[in-house]
Amino acid sequence: MNTPQEDRRKFLRLGLTAGCGLLVAPIMSACEGANDDKARAAQQSQSSSGNPEAPTKLSKADAKYQDRPQNGNQCSGCQHFQADTKRCAVVAGEISQNGWCSLWVASA
Repeated sequence: MNTPQEDRRKFLRLGLTAGCGLLVAPIMSACEGANDDKARAAQQSQSSSGNPEAPTKLSKADAKYQDRPQNGNQCSGCQHFQADTKRCAVVAGEISQNGWCSLWVASA
């Protein structure tokens, strides 16, 4: 037969295990819901603009884009510039290879 102290320990262990189990389900559900909301918002902004890259790109004004180089740096030497399409990975719209913006990063 178990002593009262052993019974109490088993009871507390069982209570803690059950309590933790009850907390896990709502927490996981809340995390799933948050991810669904983010995905839904991204999908809506994509569908409203028609461009899948639109939500991640900055406007030329926000990037402080200019059509001329600055201090010898220009888009053609930036890792974000895509020469074949004259587009940038981070700035929206057509970009001049001679342009420059505040997000300029030297290509490797």
